[in-house]
Amino acid sequence: MDDDEEGFDDDDDDDDDDDGGVDFERKARQTVARLARQAKESDMEMQTQQDQGFAMPSIEELAAEGEMPADITMLTARVKGTVRPK
Repeated sequence: MDDDEEGFDDDDDDDDDDDGGVDFERKARQTVARLARQAKESDMEMQTQQDQGFAMPSIEELAAEGEMPADITMLTARVKGTVRPK
């Protein structure tokens, strides 16, 4: 039995793992690069929003908005400004 165990070649299994490992590493590098790019884009967007500033609507603007029907264009812009597409 010792002869059979010595004749077993583990190298064949390692070659298969290397191909999968290379593919896994490539995908991992792509994922890391994508996440870094998204983080950079998010930082740039946040900086742009901070530069633009934000002002709460005045009491008069809120009262006027409450008396008028909803402005679909304004609501769409608010939604797009809040929700990001994937």
